[in-house]
Amino acid sequence: MKSKHLIFSLFMVLGHYQGYSQCTGTGNQTDYGSGNWIAYVYDGTQNYTTDFRGRYSITTSNFDTDICGGNNCTFDTNSCTDILAETISIRLKMNETYTRGIYRITIGGDDGVRLSLDGGSSFVLSDFSTHAYRESYTEILLDGNYNLVFDYFEASGGNRFSIQIDYLGDQSGGEIGSDQDICQFGAVDPDPFTSNITAQFISELAPVYLWQTSVDEVTWSDIPLSNTENYDAPAGVSGTLYYRRSAESGGVTVYSNTLTIKGQEPAGDEVTYGDESWIGYVYDGQDDFMTDYRGEIFETDIFDESFGGADGAINTTGCDVDATSFSVRFKMRKTFEHGEYTLTIGGDDGVRLSLDGGATYIIDDYSNHGYRTVDAVNVELNGAYDMVLEYYEGSGENRVSFQYAIETSLPVTYLFMKASTEGNGNLIQWATASETNNDYFELERTIDGDNWDVIAVIAGHGNSSSTITYEYMDSGSAGLSVYYRLRQVDYDGKYEYSDIISVKGEHNREEPVCYPNPAMDQVRVNWDGHIVKEIVLYDLTGDRVRYAASTTDVDLVGLDSGYYLVQVLNAMGQTNTLRLLVR
Repeated sequence: MKSKHLIFSLFMVLGHYQGYSQCTGTGNQTDYGSGNWIAYVYDGTQNYTTDFRGRYSITTSNFDTDICGGNNCTFDTNSCTDILAETISIRLKMNETYTRGIYRITIGGDDGVRLSLDGGSSFVLSDFSTHAYRESYTEILLDGNYNLVFDYFEASGGNRFSIQIDYLGDQSGGEIGSDQDICQFGAVDPDPFTSNITAQFISELAPVYLWQTSVDEVTWSDIPLSNTENYDAPAGVSGTLYYRRSAESGGVTVYSNTLTIKGQEPAGDEVTYGDESWIGYVYDGQDDFMTDYRGEIFETDIFDESFGGADGAINTTGCDVDATSFSVRFKMRKTFEHGEYTLTIGGDDGVRLSLDGGATYIIDDYSNHGYRTVDAVNVELNGAYDMVLEYYEGSGENRVSFQYAIETSLPVTYLFMKASTEGNGNLIQWATASETNNDYFELERTIDGDNWDVIAVIAGHGNSSSTITYEYMDSGSAGLSVYYRLRQVDYDGKYEYSDIISVKGEHNREEPVCYPNPAMDQVRVNWDGHIVKEIVLYDLTGDRVRYAASTTDVDLVGLDSGYYLVQVLNAMGQTNTLRLLVR
């Protein structure tokens, strides 16, 4: 049953397609509508001679239509039904009488359009190519009866086309282009002003041009020796100036549109760091921090900025920037209290963060992508940093963010800790660069590396950002090999340990020894003045064959006779390697 339904459906589709392809329009293709358009439809793009499919009417002289309501829709003519509004051509014809005067004509299309006033012999406007919807226009003197031909073709996508003919009066000042926003250091030299549309007069006498300038668009001053259709303003524009072109004919003067010329210098030096907040130096263009500098923006130390959206302009202290393609280098000198931090940056598109003025980047997510955040965790910070956050916008949305959070506050920053033999004891010394809520230090000592004894309690200095030096004389360990560490305690009872330091006894060997050597069933390692934490035996191929932790004895039973390497690790993290012969 399914096969029969499939065959029947396919037959109906093919039948519909064949029916459409064989449909031929009836009637002539030459009639003009009177005050309205007759639209003649043809199959294929830019085709107005074959595959005629009939005609339909558009009842108004000015219109804006998408034929049948959107892409891939269907419509009917007087001869054919269900015509697909893709890869078609339409020739519209209208006879119209116009009162003598100046008219503005605008045509638009997705895709090609063109307009003739003489039955198709020539075209006053033509944008006859494949493109998205756009408009073109002109101003022209009309007087009397015209056979208008408006050609349209649709290739793919949208199927919109339009025409608008408006009476302007007995004269028009024409159009000049275009506004200029110039951002540069030094004298600004605008591009020449061009005439897009000449001035028009019903008298058809040639106009006499004169250019004018203003600082407020109210009071205008004539520019000497500027009686040309186009004009090249001299360099030196500063601030905002306005320009227009006057045209005089037969005692009548009309004016063009007004041009706005902004001449600005970028503000900011591109190098200064914000004090506990960001200065953002803005550049025109994607991933460009060398050219087209525009000015500054400012952000708090923690921020999330979207620049007003994906379109429009970004306002700076100097010149505005197109929000679709730009770069910002943010700079901030910030002081962090001693601690471990999580730093988070976000961007759409590329973003990266430096803590050393841009020499290296601690976070780098510098590529085109939608908005996302990236973290650097457990970053130890203490003091002032020259931070650089670089961001660029490639396409789509434009968003950049920065935030930080302290995870662990580190109460003490050590400058040094050392121990030495002095007379009949050991002198332990240390110094701090900063202290936060530091209640006291406990000085601990061990001989075997496992059992630590508190030998002294030394008061801390609470909160300090100055260098403070401490020392203690241990007179109960003269001549011994000992290890020391500090247990630093906060006011709230929290604590942390310092690194371990050591003092060697009077008769300590510099190198460890293993004995007996040669050995058979067992070997012992001795390292005077050091606590042995780990012993590893390797054969001569580099394979590990024995491992011992927190002991000095290593079992050799089962090993083949020959030479082995013995690697010894002490409590300070130092290693030494010996050679052992096993029999």
